[in-house]
Amino acid sequence: MVGNYFHKRKALAYGIAMSGCGIGTFLLAPVVQLLIEHFSWRGALLILGGFVLNLCVCGALMRPVAGKEDHKNTLEFPEQDFELEVQKPGFEQWSFCSSVIKIWSHECVCRCSQQECNFALMPDFVMFAGSILFMAYGCSPLFVYLVPYALSVGVSHQRAAFLMSVLGVIDIAGNLTFGWLMDRRGLKKYRYVCYLFAVAMDGLCCLFHPVLQSFPLLLPFSFTFGYFDGAYITLIPVVTTDVVGSASLSSALGMVYFLQAIPYLISPSVA
Repeated sequence: MVGNYFHKRKALAYGIAMSGCGIGTFLLAPVVQLLIEHFSWRGALLILGGFVLNLCVCGALMRPVAGKEDHKNTLEFPEQDFELEVQKPGFEQWSFCSSVIKIWSHECVCRCSQQECNFALMPDFVMFAGSILFMAYGCSPLFVYLVPYALSVGVSHQRAAFLMSVLGVIDIAGNLTFGWLMDRRGLKKYRYVCYLFAVAMDGLCCLFHPVLQSFPLLLPFSFTFGYFDGAYITLIPVVTTDVVGSASLSSALGMVYFLQAIPYLISPSVA
């Protein structure tokens, strides 16, 4: 949807759109803690479920951009009967006499469907989708277990919740700054490299996380991980556009987010 509305500042637009995740992480971390303390985890889930239900209203308000019809290139036929002949190799010749004519070709539909899925065979897209898959497997448990891990190493409840709030705020900063930077003329050609750098930094953060066993060490970890997580989330749709092009963006982005959702479902349980 964002790609339909924005073209010149697409990366920044995606950064602003994705910053909602960071805002939610920042605001909901202490709120969820309070809800669990007052209403237990069952009541907290019920309240959060009603809150998330408002997404149905938000989705109903979204509308794709309606392209203006080009009346100059539109052919108008008079209201009268005429004959149209369609000649196709290997088939018989057909004649139609009507004021309304519809021509349908099964071959054309098949070719269009194949063209929409051709991006799945591109080596760059396969590598990109694989990086999304493994990145989500490695980083998704952190959002679930950062607070329990902090509590296990002796950090107080308030400070543990504060770590998630810090991660959310810095996530917003990563969304906006990388979105703005990737729209600069000199950096547009290096979007893929910047994406790989952000993924590598998040991977290093996860690698060193087990040795961080105090609040002063976990705080800079939340800063670093949150910033580059926001950067990589912002760059996913932008890099997808660069790899497959705007024509196949909807299908490619749907596949990418599907691959990202699988680890978010499985990885926390495995961890």
